[in-house]
Amino acid sequence: MQKFLLIVLITLSGCTTNNNKNAQFEVERLNYIAGCSESGEFDENTCKCSFDYLVENFKTDFYKDPEVLDETNKKYSEFVVYSKKAYQLCTKK
Repeated sequence: MQKFLLIVLITLSGCTTNNNKNAQFEVERLNYIAGCSESGEFDENTCKCSFDYLVENFKTDFYKDPEVLDETNKKYSEFVVYSKKAYQLCTKK
């Protein structure tokens, strides 16, 4: 579980920006999935599922929020809770 969170946080810190919202979203989604599955710990479907879960249930643009990566911020704690739930749900599929 901690490896999953570490992978997610590393992936988030490497996300790129783009002016076109739809294109940006797809780029961020692909970056997240690639970073998550690259470790070999999780398959691509688990990573897709976790990204989609976080977008739907946590925050639509969580990958752009620097407060999500700040361990002293409340958003980080919320993110950890949602990430754990995403991991549990997505590995059961």
